[in-house]
Amino acid sequence: MGEMTKLYDALVFMGTMSPRMNREHEGFLPGRHENCFIEDIMKNKYKILVVDDERLIRWSLTKALEGDDWEVVSAGSGEEALEKTKETDFNVLVTDLRLPGMDGVDLLKEVRLKNPECRVIVISGYGTPRLAAEAKELGAIYFIDKPLLMDKMKELVRNSLEQ
Repeated sequence: MGEMTKLYDALVFMGTMSPRMNREHEGFLPGRHENCFIEDIMKNKYKILVVDDERLIRWSLTKALEGDDWEVVSAGSGEEALEKTKETDFNVLVTDLRLPGMDGVDLLKEVRLKNPECRVIVISGYGTPRLAAEAKELGAIYFIDKPLLMDKMKELVRNSLEQ
């Protein structure tokens, strides 16, 4: 039995990985799937996707979240973010609510359909209680109003990864 199979079996046994995840990565071998979830665990790299159309906020969030053994990727639109989700299963999505084209709620729906285990944090400068309730109903674990405190965002991402 290969090392990756032993690791997978141990992670399922410990409850760290669900058997469902294996279906998404069946037949994995070291180096076979560049973005393999099991390899991410071995490297302790969680993948985070930051989506905001405001370049400065996107850059600030990306820089604040880098490190802590997190790989952070950013996108400036919902459509660009969806393209990135075709290449990688992200552990956390941090998305602005108002985006050009596809908004954050539609992005949340699409990402959760593809990857139900992805934790979603919605940020907005235009949040209302109704929008916050809708985002949470669709699977967002946090709805945060701008302006953002970067230490608080790191804490929320860390908390979401522990859930």
